[in-house]
Amino acid sequence: MSNGSPVKVSVVIPVYNAAGFIGKCVGSVLGQTLKEIEVICVDDHSSDNSLEMLGTVADRRLRVIAFPSNRGVSAARNAGLDAAGGEFVYFLDSDDWLDPDYLERMYLMARETGEDLVVNSNYIEEFPDQGKRAFSSRFGFVEDEPRYYSSTLVQNKFPPVVWTRLFRTEFLRDNAIRFPGPFVRNGTEDIFFTGLASSFSERNLVFRGPYYHYLQRPESLLHQKDLCFHNIVSHKALWDERRRRGLPTEGLRLFYGGTVTLDE
Repeated sequence: MSNGSPVKVSVVIPVYNAAGFIGKCVGSVLGQTLKEIEVICVDDHSSDNSLEMLGTVADRRLRVIAFPSNRGVSAARNAGLDAAGGEFVYFLDSDDWLDPDYLERMYLMARETGEDLVVNSNYIEEFPDQGKRAFSSRFGFVEDEPRYYSSTLVQNKFPPVVWTRLFRTEFLRDNAIRFPGPFVRNGTEDIFFTGLASSFSERNLVFRGPYYHYLQRPESLLHQKDLCFHNIVSHKALWDERRRRGLPTEGLRLFYGGTVTLDE
């Protein structure tokens, strides 16, 4: 929080053995042009010095929650969401970073449109070899100007990752939208969370804003051999949850899964 002003965006960062990255990540948030923010880092019982590094950050907008045992990324994000005091909440991964005006543009887009959820389609896949940098494409449907698209289309054809989205905090709490249990893991928790959030609206606002910098590492969760299996588990959990709540399941497809659908 800055100068006693209300928090506009709470940034939740789950941290686990991220000592080599967390400084750049947190620095990119604290350096945002949007100053009315809070940064909630949830250390998931790291075995490196991530927690100690966070303790050296001299900025009162940073809050640290330390788990006494390892509980997983879903539990860490849920703890951050529970602690969030901002009008909106944004989930950031600990090895990634943001353009300086990223949060301001996301926040203004949400406030100007009154939407509970907005999607920024611009990101860069970063590699240790800078020559491999890859900019996000249009995914076959995203236009240059802000536009509404079917929430099903966005969930099926656009990466269902939380860091492309800004959520109104009250909206998440009122609809009991949380990350799934430990049975969903390896980075696929986002499929459940974004799929459940988007199901409360027939359309999502998508725009091309500043860039999210998405670090590609061979050891990251999204590069594990059993990723496909966990994608299916997360998708099944989402389908079951939407059915349990009486929300539509028609047209819900596994991300990039073509005609693969779940039936009763």
